[in-house]
Amino acid sequence: MDAATRAELDALRRRAFGPNADIHDDEAALARLIELEDLARALPTSDAMYAPADPPEPPEPEPALPDTPPPALRAHRGTLLVGAAAAVAITIAVLLAQPPADPVPVSAPTPTPTVEKPRFVFTADPHSEQLFSIPRDGAFGGYVELTSDTPAPAFPATTPLAWTAALGEYYGWELWIAGGNGEDDDEHCILIRRADDTRARCVDADGQRLGTLRVSLAGADIPAEELTEPMSDDQRIRFWWLDTGRIEVILGSFGRD
Repeated sequence: MDAATRAELDALRRRAFGPNADIHDDEAALARLIELEDLARALPTSDAMYAPADPPEPPEPEPALPDTPPPALRAHRGTLLVGAAAAVAITIAVLLAQPPADPVPVSAPTPTPTVEKPRFVFTADPHSEQLFSIPRDGAFGGYVELTSDTPAPAFPATTPLAWTAALGEYYGWELWIAGGNGEDDDEHCILIRRADDTRARCVDADGQRLGTLRVSLAGADIPAEELTEPMSDDQRIRFWWLDTGRIEVILGSFGRD
């Protein structure tokens, strides 16, 4: 390949691959470029063979793009937008086809512990105070050994008494209990006595479970030497015989029994 042919090949290459390529609009120049490229590949390889006859021209600056892109670029952008919209539509369809995820389990609220209310209203007075407890053995109507050292007081029982028992002296008063066996219901009694003053109550088993088997003392009923602390006018010391087998002694603002 002579120098003129090489120069022609270089010029056609610039029209095909240079910054201002325009060979795609010239069919004859494009056919000539293909012909010369085939001729160059058939010749022995040599650096000189492909050296351009003249030094390459400096690349011309690319013209600024116009505000309105050419038709080919607008078509390319339109293709991209259509493709992006299709991709979004496919993604949405895939997400909608997925089975719904199981809902996140929500921990059940911890139930508030239920506090059983006492069957007997010891705390009707929020300032009530349990002074002490007197334990007794035996179930309701059970046998209690008769006392013999002290004459038993008269109980307001509606059934014949089967037994009586003295439990000691408290605040200057004797404390007694008794039990009777009736044809329909058994009966329990509680009594306090000081000299000629007696206070007593007898109830059946239901009454005892409801907490009505009780007697009480006001501050004025108690000798001053028996009180460690003075009592207010509305306070009472209550002797409460429960169906638990115990007699609870409670200080509080109770009404008169």
